[in-house]
Amino acid sequence: MSCRGLIQHKAFSSPGAPKQFRAKVASLQALADAVRVGEASLAQLENEGKAWVSEVEKHFRMAGPKKRGSAGAAVGSVPETVRLLEKISVQLEQMTEVLCHLLRVQRTKAFSRGVGK
Repeated sequence: MSCRGLIQHKAFSSPGAPKQFRAKVASLQALADAVRVGEASLAQLENEGKAWVSEVEKHFRMAGPKKRGSAGAAVGSVPETVRLLEKISVQLEQMTEVLCHLLRVQRTKAFSRGVGK
C-alpha cells in the first residue's frame, strides 16, 4: 500500500475519528503530493502536520474526562481513556513514520538535483 493509501486507510477506517480530522488528512495528503513533485515546500507540510497533531490532541483533551467531579466517576472511564490514548499514539506514530518517509524522499530528490550541495 502506498503512503497516501496508508494514510487514507487509517484516517477513513477509524470509526472514532471525527470528520473534521479526516478532511484534514486528505488535505495533508494533497500537500504531501505537492511536496513530492516540488510544488510546495516541505516546511509547509511540517507546519500543517504539526498543527493537525495539535488539533487532534486538543480535541481529545477537551473530549476526555474533566478534572472536576468525583474521583469515582473518573475511575470508571480510565480503561477507556487509556485505550483511546494508546490508539491515538499508534495513529500519530504511523502518521509520523509516513511524514518522515516523505521527508527522506524529498531530501533525496533535492540532493540528486544538486539543491543540497
